[in-house]
Amino acid sequence: MASTATAAPRNYSVEELDELKRKNDDLARLEWRTRPDVVKCWPQYLTIMNTYKCDLECPMCFKQLDDVFNMSLPDMEWSIFEKVAHECFPHLRKINLSVSGEPLISRNIFRELELMRKYRVKTDITTNGMPLARRGLLEALLPACHALTVSFDAATKQSFEYIRKGAHFDTVVKNLKLFNEMRQKLPPEERPTFRMNHVYQHANAKELVLLVELAHEIGIDYVNIEHVYVHRDYQETTSMLNHRRLANEMFDRAKERAQQLGLNAKFAPLYDVSDGIPDYPYTPPAQEWLHAEAKKKNPAKLFRDAAPQPAGALPLAQRDGITNNKDFIAMREKSWFIPRAFDYGVPQFGDSLIPDDQVKYNHCIYPWREAFVSWDGEVVPCCSPALFEAGHMGNLKKFDTFEGIWNGEIYQRLRKSIREGRTYKFCRHCYVVNPEDPESYSLT
Repeated sequence: MASTATAAPRNYSVEELDELKRKNDDLARLEWRTRPDVVKCWPQYLTIMNTYKCDLECPMCFKQLDDVFNMSLPDMEWSIFEKVAHECFPHLRKINLSVSGEPLISRNIFRELELMRKYRVKTDITTNGMPLARRGLLEALLPACHALTVSFDAATKQSFEYIRKGAHFDTVVKNLKLFNEMRQKLPPEERPTFRMNHVYQHANAKELVLLVELAHEIGIDYVNIEHVYVHRDYQETTSMLNHRRLANEMFDRAKERAQQLGLNAKFAPLYDVSDGIPDYPYTPPAQEWLHAEAKKKNPAKLFRDAAPQPAGALPLAQRDGITNNKDFIAMREKSWFIPRAFDYGVPQFGDSLIPDDQVKYNHCIYPWREAFVSWDGEVVPCCSPALFEAGHMGNLKKFDTFEGIWNGEIYQRLRKSIREGRTYKFCRHCYVVNPEDPESYSLT
């Protein structure tokens, strides 16, 4: 691996890039097994939040929990993206530009796609479909696209424009058909996969069969259907928990239709109705109400005017001179707020303090395989919400190179804890690789 000196861009031949990527593949597969603290391989996969903004205001989205106008949220600075690209892209094959914003509205999207083309990197994209009409975007995207997933949450115009607030049904369908038409002209080995994600909820409850038929008409390869996630009490009306039998019936009918059409589809598990509690009567939303709600503007302030997020336990402890996990955990006795996920300490303050009788093997390979880069330059090892600020491995604004973070002390401690079975608590019950333990996510 390169030194920590700032990586300078250089021109590679196709053969040189292919050889660098092949060598990194071989090295990564070896280090996934040996799991050293200091790695020689580069990440196999990078998720890069090129923007935090979104052009929609979908009512079930967690972004609506903040009263901030979505389009005022920040993009990643070009200097951060460029630093990661010049250093890492020669060695990896795939990235993901999708996190919690709409990646295709990044102000730097054309430059980002050009760097991917230059380094022969493909990207996975999750989009709402609206930006695909932007002039020249499809032509720039297709050569760099590994898979495009569209978030598509209704099969009729009124329901769609209520749920996907700010989108236009006819425009999105037209854009998706154009994308499919253009990708079909590519050789099969260069053709991106075309997927659809669907969030099943009260407003679209009886549209699943129509959705499957529309996905087939558009040319979708694969449909994934999930139940809506309720973030707050006021969102409970979006759920189908009071209409479980209806939901199960709609799933069964949609599965049958997908099989008839030869469409690959994955459905969330059916609801358990063994308790015998009957469904509430289902009344679909009135079309006039859906139309009116879709036109309402959400009251929100600009990102620059929003109050800053309160500092978490880790930065407050660092401010007060805490340097080790024993003193950090002792802060709880002084009425400090420390999440339960930090019970065994954090890698920023040293090795895990997990009791010897709780040591257990963890098969996670995230710290050896991939990394996530936030819009503000923070590098984190995975997407688990249990990490809180303990997931901050380093910020690219403060490090000359990505490698300085990737092989820094914090990453090394995290890798060591996983390899030795002495995981920090936020890893011990990770929802990605271990059975979920809700108690481990408790904040108090």
